[in-house]
Amino acid sequence: MRMPHRVTTAIAAIVLAGASAGTALATECPRDEAFLRTFHQANIAQIQASKDAVKHAVYRCTRDAGRMMVMNHEKIDRIIRDIAHRQDVSLSSDIPADQQVVLKTLRANARTKTYDKLWLTAEEAGHMQAMTLLDDEISHGQDAASRDAARDARPVVARHLDVIHKCMKKVDPSKRDAPKKDPAKKGYGKKTTGRKNPAKKDPVKRDAMQKDPAKKIRVKELAPADPK
Repeated sequence: MRMPHRVTTAIAAIVLAGASAGTALATECPRDEAFLRTFHQANIAQIQASKDAVKHAVYRCTRDAGRMMVMNHEKIDRIIRDIAHRQDVSLSSDIPADQQVVLKTLRANARTKTYDKLWLTAEEAGHMQAMTLLDDEISHGQDAASRDAARDARPVVARHLDVIHKCMKKVDPSKRDAPKKDPAKKGYGKKTTGRKNPAKKDPVKRDAMQKDPAKKIRVKELAPADPK
């Protein structure tokens, strides 16, 4: 079943539900405050989406990915909340309304392969956006604690992407790597012994061997000697 593009695009908002709001904040607040607020909202959205996958995904790899992401994002978000508290940065813990719509769409496909495909595709897009957010804070953040939090979170998010990609190959065979050899080439997929049969190229030798297998040796012996 092919996934509607608009549904996949909408679900990508799960991981970074507050991304658009974070962009606006970046022009009104210091960069680090914008990062803390945006990443906090992303963690909240990710935790809820991952819990949903544990309940409604069909494939074990999707459910396992959900469990891992719940644990990791809860740990990351505790650090973000602690930094925000020390710096007197207010954080909203409300789940965005658009995410509720997205989750409703996902749950409409609960316990089907379509659910897993939608969820994994959205997670891939969201985690790539998260990497961009973290890289921006690491490169341009002014607050050391916020930069360190982003730097520590980056390899975790990268690991999530690896898990997502591996699971995608199980859920959707079309996502698997293409074979190194070209299937269009003649003989691809056939077993070969690595030994060539010279009789195939020489009809005289082939006819001789077919009439008398013993001539296989004689044919070789009758070959003219190399003059020196």
